Amino acid sequence: MLANLLRKKQTYDRKAAEQIYLAVTEQARMPHFYSVWNVPDTVEGRYEMLILHMFFVLRLLQEDKDKSGAQTKEAEDFAQALFDIMFKDMDRSLREQGVGDLGVPKRIKKMAKAFYGRVFAYENGLKDGTLAEAVGRNIYDSNSAAPEKSVKQLAQYAEKQYAHIMAEPAKDILVGRIDWLPVK
Repeated sequence: MLANLLRKKQTYDRKAAEQIYLAVTEQARMPHFYSVWNVPDTVEGRYEMLILHMFFVLRLLQEDKDKSGAQTKEAEDFAQALFDIMFKDMDRSLREQGVGDLGVPKRIKKMAKAFYGRVFAYENGLKDGTLAEAVGRNIYDSNSAAPEKSVKQLAQYAEKQYAHIMAEPAKDILVGRIDWLPVK
């Protein structure tokens, strides 16, 4: 009983957060990105696509405001849950790849730093109209010889997908529903 009193009240639906994370990963893994738009089909390339799609969802949640103009507690907690679910999945994936117990925290820290760096770059890209450049720069490894056409197509997709997601009601995300634009 005491544990129940001390436990914070959960303001979001955990199952809905897991459903959204699954939907984000499924969208980020669409074969078209890798086979047609030449996103590197590597662990890093797939992680970059996951970050991009998580950015769209987290940005929508960030814009879910209450009457005072502050982010709603439910949206804030849901966003944190998504982040936690994502990094728990990254931890599991690293262990499956054979990374040892001592190496996992170092890798997770590096992945989190990359995540925050991309979010910062995409936020700035939205502010100054360079989202397309930020997407191209971050997703396509500087060593890859991705055709300019592929970079442009992915950047256009990102801009359209972002606008589409931002037009969705945050309440849909909070109950585990998301509507992605098709990849083509």
